[in-house]
Amino acid sequence: MVVHPLEGLLSDDRIPAGHYVRSVMPGHSMVPHIEFFLSLSGVPGFAEKYDEFFCRQQAVADGYSVAPQVQWANICVELVAIRLLGGTLGLRICEFPAAQSTAPTCDVVALLNGVRTSFEVKNCGIEEVRQAPKRLLASLGSFVCEGYHITAIDLPRAGAKKVFYPASIALLREQIETKVQEEVCEYQEIGLPQPETLVIDIDTPEVKVFLSRHVTMHGANVLTLYAPLQVSRICTELTGKHSKNDESLIAKAERKGAHYLMYGIPAWESFESILDTCFTNVQHCQGVGSKTDDAVLQNIDGVILFARHDWFRVLTSLRVSDRSWIPTELRPASC
Repeated sequence: MVVHPLEGLLSDDRIPAGHYVRSVMPGHSMVPHIEFFLSLSGVPGFAEKYDEFFCRQQAVADGYSVAPQVQWANICVELVAIRLLGGTLGLRICEFPAAQSTAPTCDVVALLNGVRTSFEVKNCGIEEVRQAPKRLLASLGSFVCEGYHITAIDLPRAGAKKVFYPASIALLREQIETKVQEEVCEYQEIGLPQPETLVIDIDTPEVKVFLSRHVTMHGANVLTLYAPLQVSRICTELTGKHSKNDESLIAKAERKGAHYLMYGIPAWESFESILDTCFTNVQHCQGVGSKTDDAVLQNIDGVILFARHDWFRVLTSLRVSDRSWIPTELRPASC
């Protein structure tokens, strides 16, 4: 009997219980990416990369912290990048060097125009870092005070390391209850009816809480809100522009010996507008290619922005030779 690749993966007892991959069922959007990766079992470094992706505890959900879901998101982005390179672009994946080495190395090596080319993959991660832990959302879903239910929260400085254990969740509920009661008292003192909605701010931890009196069911579904990612932040992370301290992703990729940096981002803006903001003298070619002579690329050949394996754009430095151009409808002659 032929075993489906996903079925074979999920039957591996080395994968910890609670690992996010165990929630991937047939029809899940990640299945094609996982299966493409599994088809590369003969590539050097595959076993180590498999272990890195699926057999470690970092991506095991605990409900108290967003760190595991951030780690799983990073794994998913790298899986999408591998399929983009090997599937969409048709490059032959040669090696997964980072999984085999203790020294800083790139994530993927592929054969580009007959030349071994290194790709470093990074995830923006804004959606996962700002997401509230599941146990926090579940607890706040049962909150009722003065007729108000919590409908959404915003954790502007949560970060992947922020943890909400039962004691801190209970304290947060008490703080919200106190704030709601204070708001209601203020309206009563001036003789005004209670508003249908409230927005309150908690200082420690920094949380903005949205409440409504229109929730009729017990245990409302609490949403996590966050402002859309600003292009300026992408620019700062990518290039280091407007940043005094943090090393840019381009600089990190160069330090690891990368030829191309692959950056997974939410598709909230067009890739062309993002590149125009981040780099100077950008020329957009036919298809999915752009080029620039911006020196901020330093010694790497280019950057690939992507939201999916089939939704991406490649920016290539004008200083590189023809053999470093990724073979799609983006060669210099088409510009």
